[in-house]
Amino acid sequence: MSKRPAVWGVVVALLLGACVPVDEKPEALDELPPIFAPSDGSLAEVVRVPDGDSLVVLLNGAEEKVRLIGINAPEHDECLGPESGEALRDLLDGAKVLLVADEESTDQYGRLLRYVWIGDVLANRHQAAAGLAIARGFPPNTTSQHLLDEAESFARDRSIGIWDPAACGGEPAPSIEILFVEANPSGRDEDNLNGEYIVLRNPNDLDVDLSGWILRDSSTSHRYEFPAGTMLEYELTIYTGCGDDTTRELFWCADGPVWDNGGDEAFLLTPSGGIAATLEYSEQR
Repeated sequence: MSKRPAVWGVVVALLLGACVPVDEKPEALDELPPIFAPSDGSLAEVVRVPDGDSLVVLLNGAEEKVRLIGINAPEHDECLGPESGEALRDLLDGAKVLLVADEESTDQYGRLLRYVWIGDVLANRHQAAAGLAIARGFPPNTTSQHLLDEAESFARDRSIGIWDPAACGGEPAPSIEILFVEANPSGRDEDNLNGEYIVLRNPNDLDVDLSGWILRDSSTSHRYEFPAGTMLEYELTIYTGCGDDTTRELFWCADGPVWDNGGDEAFLLTPSGGIAATLEYSEQR
């Protein structure tokens, strides 16, 4: 059986005219197993990179917005949001890339959903391995999600990027546990918002002041900021619907369901944006 060339990405990089060196990988990928670009896809030229998980490309003579499949980067105003965008810009800006689709071609905003390859470097994977994006699969577009999940685990295990407790400054976060997420209440989720909830626990001897802390899902589209004066004594339940807050129960008062029945990850962030706790859960029926 013939082997691929030992030089990193030489064949595909020459084909694409990549602007990164073909004899080395981005640093974040040094310790991960090598992968190789597929033979099919569409060639495009990167026009600009607005943030850490999207680009604008010139494809077939027209500009198209592209959303990288399987990752969520921090927003511009979030911890490491600017750094995430800069990293993707350094990797791709002005380069010719290979765009590879999964099951769905576009998202709800009309953006192309793609795996983005430059040489044998998968940009989606690079962002996750650098700790500059969260790996999050959205079925049915999960063909290569295992590569992105592996890259996130790599960054988590080494406290890289967003997984570094000191990445966002501020005081070190006290130890807090996300105990449980009830994502699938009885009946229609939309009709039973307070049947959906999340439980936090404080294992410390002292109460923890959660003023200004953020609770969110992995998509970052749902965010709850804890009111000033919120103290976590032992356990605290945050319901998705509306109600009267107490010392043991808070109410998000969201417009609709927050937690995905098909599986999701909850994030608890300090006011400076550092990740204090996470809990990933699988599909709930």
